[in-house]
Amino acid sequence: MSAPRGPSSTQGGAPSAPAIANANANAGKKAVHVKWAGKTIALGTFPSAEADEKCARAKALTRAWRSTMRPKPTREWVMAELERLG
Repeated sequence: MSAPRGPSSTQGGAPSAPAIANANANAGKKAVHVKWAGKTIALGTFPSAEADEKCARAKALTRAWRSTMRPKPTREWVMAELERLG
């Protein structure tokens, strides 16, 4: 038998100061991402209202590209275009 161990970071100990600061910095923000070729493309973290707009625009663009472009663009092309278009 082994001696009982104290709490560790993997066992739900108190969060560290950088983790708390990071959580506060992202308060009121949302991550925006879109799927392409079965993979997620992260677009960034934005204030809630802006995130909703960016998400809707990215989804509309990728939906149009899926239905009109042959051959289907690569994930790298989609990432570059989304970044270019902002």
